[in-house]
Amino acid sequence: MIAAIIPARGGSKRLPRKNILPFAGRPLLVWSIAAAVAAPSLDDVWVTTDDDEIADVAKAYGAKVIRRPPELAADTSSTFDAIVHALGAIRIEGFDVEAVATLQPTNPLRPVSMIEEAVMRFRSVSCDSLISVSQRPLKTGRIEGDYFVPSYPFGQQSRLTAPLTYENGLLYITSATSLDAGSLCGTQICAFPTDRPYDEVDIDDALDFAIGESVAHALGDFGY
Repeated sequence: MIAAIIPARGGSKRLPRKNILPFAGRPLLVWSIAAAVAAPSLDDVWVTTDDDEIADVAKAYGAKVIRRPPELAADTSSTFDAIVHALGAIRIEGFDVEAVATLQPTNPLRPVSMIEEAVMRFRSVSCDSLISVSQRPLKTGRIEGDYFVPSYPFGQQSRLTAPLTYENGLLYITSATSLDAGSLCGTQICAFPTDRPYDEVDIDDALDFAIGESVAHALGDFGY
């Protein structure tokens, strides 16, 4: 089985209580729960949290809850440790887990078709994990003292710039074998490119939240 795990701790410094703030009509966390519940390829959905209110919201929208100990819910705690803890709890319940799909609640906009395509690709490619990535023709460079040093011919059109690829946080699928070996991604990472505007919504602060809501309203009904 592929278990969907949504890490949602209670603490948030830049945008307090962001995981359960109303986002385009429902708590932010619920967007990831609803997408996972609607995806046929994901067998069950767990939310790992240290927070009672988050736990209540998760249960109300169809997710199971794994109570995370405080030491795994601090500002310095790693996602890897939270996922491994959750995987252990799922196994205690008797589930045979092939892989874990990690859906971060701060990246709420995922069509079910995106999840289904990602799982199909994960299973068809020899890999330890699959990570969603974005590709953009960005004009990058570096700052040396007071000066900008471009890494491209200055004046070149963006469309002629070689695209950069970066991790966007929308979706991770990791084999249980890799997690057991101590890695969230392993050594063979399958790239799963995603499109705008889904990969442009990554919520850390109030401005991100407002922009994300605008995008969600513009996209309309997600079907879940």
